[in-house]
Amino acid sequence: ADTIAIDAGPTAYALARALPASFAGSVITHSVPVLRFLAEQPTRARLVALGGELRGDRHALVGPITEAALAGLRARTYFLEAAAVDARGVYSDSLCEASVQRRLMDIADHVVLVGTGSAARSSAPARIAPLDRVARMVVDAPVPGGLRTALQLAGVLVEYPSAVAASGGRV
Repeated sequence: ADTIAIDAGPTAYALARALPASFAGSVITHSVPVLRFLAEQPTRARLVALGGELRGDRHALVGPITEAALAGLRARTYFLEAAAVDARGVYSDSLCEASVQRRLMDIADHVVLVGTGSAARSSAPARIAPLDRVARMVVDAPVPGGLRTALQLAGVLVEYPSAVAASGGRV
């Protein structure tokens, strides 16, 4: 019965698909695929759709209307999918989506960065936030040593799905 916010992107969509059928909380999102998927599921989840301009390549709603829709909302956890992450922070490949992601971070008690190991090897121009705004990072592959150190210094707990953990961190 929790309130969560789910970002746009393929990993965030996979997270939405992993929600148990018994989930009866609220989901706040600007992701059209997440909204579509959850609307078709036989759950008791309440969906809060953030309107705005559709960014076609990400199927995400962005812009001032999206940001205004966040006013007065709160989520316990925001599952953030960044295009890139490095020792300085997390990044989006779009200024308008980075702005929405910052607003989603602002309404959340906790931010969980979800992604693939490729985000640690990628570059993107729009900084979303510094690492200390993230409580946890759930990633499918070990992160490079410099980033791992920066995450530790920022107090970010890094977790790997069970398959990666079972392999001793080897992919």
